[in-house]
Amino acid sequence: MGKMFYSVVNGIQMSGDEVYQVINPANMSVAYEVSCASRKVVTAAVASARSAFSTWKKTTLNQRAQILRRAATHMIAGQGLPGDLQVSEIVELIISGMGKSIHEAEGEVFGAANILNYFADEGIKFLEDEPQKIDAAWASKTSKLVFEPLGVVCIIKPWNYSLEVPLWSIGAALLAGNAVILKPAEITSGVGCFMAECFAKAGLPNGVFNVLLGDGQVGEYLLEEKINMVAFTGSTSTGRIIQRVCGERMIKCNLELGGKDAFLVCPDADLERASDGAVWGAFTNAGQVCVSGERFYVHEAVYDEFVALVKKKTKKLKVGMGIAAEVDMGPVAFVKQYEKVKELVADAIAKGAKVIAGGKPIDRAGYFFEPTVLGNISSNMLLDQEEIFGPVMPIYKVASMDRAIAAVNSSTYGLGATIWSRDLTKAEEIARDLEVGMVWVNDINVAFPECPWVGRKASGIGVSLSNLGIREYANIKHINIDCTDEKKQPWWFPYDKDRK
Repeated sequence: MGKMFYSVVNGIQMSGDEVYQVINPANMSVAYEVSCASRKVVTAAVASARSAFSTWKKTTLNQRAQILRRAATHMIAGQGLPGDLQVSEIVELIISGMGKSIHEAEGEVFGAANILNYFADEGIKFLEDEPQKIDAAWASKTSKLVFEPLGVVCIIKPWNYSLEVPLWSIGAALLAGNAVILKPAEITSGVGCFMAECFAKAGLPNGVFNVLLGDGQVGEYLLEEKINMVAFTGSTSTGRIIQRVCGERMIKCNLELGGKDAFLVCPDADLERASDGAVWGAFTNAGQVCVSGERFYVHEAVYDEFVALVKKKTKKLKVGMGIAAEVDMGPVAFVKQYEKVKELVADAIAKGAKVIAGGKPIDRAGYFFEPTVLGNISSNMLLDQEEIFGPVMPIYKVASMDRAIAAVNSSTYGLGATIWSRDLTKAEEIARDLEVGMVWVNDINVAFPECPWVGRKASGIGVSLSNLGIREYANIKHINIDCTDEKKQPWWFPYDKDRK
């Protein structure tokens, strides 16, 4: 039997009442076991965090930044250089838990370290006191904004980017002076514990970062505790529940939810580049990315050529165990998601979708599904509206880009979109018309720490990354100081000018 992972509370491993087995989706073996946190362990974690917060909030921004830098160093220890494909502890945990290719796992590790270093190097200036310029009529007054920690921040994050995405919130929350409780996804529990080790080695005081392992029940327990914020990435349905609970308790929430991202190919697009971007954008991480291309709108003038290129390139992809360097795409992460992909593809084919490439499960141990390209998509198909989150590329032929824009904006989701065109002015005009939080032109799925990651509509509320994302984890206080020697202000009582 593999290794057992436990919740980490106040620097101590704590066992729960039940054990969960994490199944390696590439070979169906038990990757490791997880001791699920009980209600008692959850309560202890919140108490530990609240106690540690009383001291942690008094540390300086520089002290916090130094710890983030050291944690980043520990995360990439043993990783070598980008491209070395070293099977370090964290790479093995990522791959065995959810099946990601070693190339993508390595990229995630370096990306995670980069995020922490960005917070440490640049984040400080976004949390320092900020003087405010006010009208000269108030010459005797000075104003400033100060950014104070919230308290105990509960972070519930997904399995698809189990190291990097949680750190978008963890790094910002810790830098802002909060204590953190992380509830990672069940199948990537080991990654959460790895983070706890890195922060401990970096000198983070016990109790400032705690990890609770388990299923959705643990998340429910957390929502019933005295916490000050919830940062969640996951399904829209769960996000609505969290928003409702936080609203009733008047605490902040940051929600990054589902996506149904569009990929728009204009008639003047560089089709070689666009088709390369499409194949990567649809099938990286087996399509299990919130900003994967899930609706490909291709102008009829270039539709046939684009489809031919995509078909050729998709058929060349090598699918297999992520640990192998020659593999492009690994398995779907777990059985429930695998069954959903099968259901959506089967439904589309039954309703008239044309199979251009793939279209079926791969007959081998593991949750492998062929990289699938479908044409002739119609609105009565489930995958037209539902988030697929799997290796499926549905392509729509459109008579004009205006029709593509209307189709994009008809979705309940509004996370991201990508536009492919040589006319950058026109591409920006299209970008401004799309009801989404992020648009890439001639690229797809690139996160920059300096720029906000944000959605609209059913894709969530709040911001990650950038100065805006960092300030999500702080209370903003305005302090105004009057430096006048006057005994009273002219607008104070009495209002009668003749009264002294």
